[in-house]
Amino acid sequence: MLLIAGTASGKTEAVMIPVLNRLLHAERGLKCIYFAPLKSLINDIASRLDVMLSPFGLFVGKWHGDLSRWDKESAIRDSSILVTTPESVEGILSSSNACLLEGIEFIIIDEVHAFIESPRGAQLVSILERLRILSQADPQRIAMSATVGNPDRMMKWLNGSSERSCVIVADGRKVSRHMEVFTEGEIEPVDYLLKLLKGTREKILVFSYSRSKAEEFAAIASPLGINVPVHHSSVSKSQRGRIEEDFKNNPDLRVVVATSTLEMGIDIGDIDRVIFLELPSSAASFLQRAGRSGRKKGQSKITIFLNDNQSFYYLLGILKKLDENTVEPVEPIDFYPQLLAHQLIGLSYWRGSLNAGDLDFLKRAFPFARVGRDHFKMLVDHLIEREFLVERDGRIVSGASTDEILGNGRSKMDFVVLFPGSLEYSVVLSGEEIGKIHPLILSGQEDGGGDNSFILGGKSYLVREIDQKERVVHVIPGHGGRLPGWLGGSSVVTKSFARSIMGAMIDLPEQRGTLLSDEHARDWKKSRVKLWQTEGSN
Repeated sequence: MLLIAGTASGKTEAVMIPVLNRLLHAERGLKCIYFAPLKSLINDIASRLDVMLSPFGLFVGKWHGDLSRWDKESAIRDSSILVTTPESVEGILSSSNACLLEGIEFIIIDEVHAFIESPRGAQLVSILERLRILSQADPQRIAMSATVGNPDRMMKWLNGSSERSCVIVADGRKVSRHMEVFTEGEIEPVDYLLKLLKGTREKILVFSYSRSKAEEFAAIASPLGINVPVHHSSVSKSQRGRIEEDFKNNPDLRVVVATSTLEMGIDIGDIDRVIFLELPSSAASFLQRAGRSGRKKGQSKITIFLNDNQSFYYLLGILKKLDENTVEPVEPIDFYPQLLAHQLIGLSYWRGSLNAGDLDFLKRAFPFARVGRDHFKMLVDHLIEREFLVERDGRIVSGASTDEILGNGRSKMDFVVLFPGSLEYSVVLSGEEIGKIHPLILSGQEDGGGDNSFILGGKSYLVREIDQKERVVHVIPGHGGRLPGWLGGSSVVTKSFARSIMGAMIDLPEQRGTLLSDEHARDWKKSRVKLWQTEGSN
């Protein structure tokens, strides 16, 4: 089943009520795996589910890299529902705990759009097949998302080898959106925020495309007496958790600036307005963030700042998608032989050998749709050559290289995680990690050289010691300092979004073929006021 409904619309509760009903009549044991893309979201979901299940004596466990081994063992042993990541389940399947997954009846994927086009998504759906092999059943697969451009394609990706009926459920409720757009020079974002804080009681979530821009916004707001906590992936999970809890429960905290870390369904209470410092390069991401506001009141208030031509073109594309009541289609990976080799290694280690029945399920995972017989033979031959697999007595069994990588803790971690590790340094204050920072910001700060203070999470820290071997920076509270920077990729514009921009430009014949100046942009905005009042499903 694919459930499509807006951010914070109650998708989790809608899915979990029938699951809970089944759990109450089933034998005790782990029956449901709930996948989420972020550790912070896992923590939030586990807490919410615990409120639902604990009155019935059912336990919700969570498993991710920040938990102790004892916490993980307790979670998988005692829980009815395990909230986790694909990488964690990959690790469990290659361990002695794999047998505890044999009773799985439900597999739930939250924020599925965050997985589907990435290698993590490919790994996830291949894991679904391995769970089917392990359980000797056909667990029900349920995926949830706020924005889907081509639900039929997503349903095919999800379904794999499952023989269950496919159902797509979409929330048809309309959400009124009120958009306010400012072009460069009209008003600064911080000045606009100050007016809102003084003139209204609105609770405001500010979105930045980058961590650096979020830090810069908070630094500009601070001298004006505006406390703006900063929430992004390089702020420690404990710090982010405190921000989320405070934003949800403290009426005096009325604004937070964040990157995509608050784009998804973490519970931060009711938001009145979303401000975009920059626009994302897709309507799906825009709606995901915009959907944070006005869920209970039925009206989403959105403020957008356009600072360059790129932002203006992104706005054109987004408005065109809104007018068509659609978002960009997802394009999941359908040819991933490297992952198939990866899964053959894991499957052989767990089962001891490969058999035709298991491979029949595995090959129906979406990422292997175009892997043919010749590709498969080449993969197996290569794995045998490298001693990951061995031919023995007419069977193909796990080899010495497989035993080596999956029998060692560090090597196993590298195996189950498909994306590279971070080069960032941990920032530690009084023994507690407060975040991570790229080593470039520390250049010249060793031995007292250079400006030895920096901003992180909207606060200033003074460097006291840098441990290069452990990649740890020990700090104390400081004053001022450099804004941090991180290396990251640029935004990608899909063909679908580019076509929407082109279509919107065709609707403006007087501007066709020209770059829009600031004066043109302001004139266009005044002439198209009616577009700012839009309605849509999400």
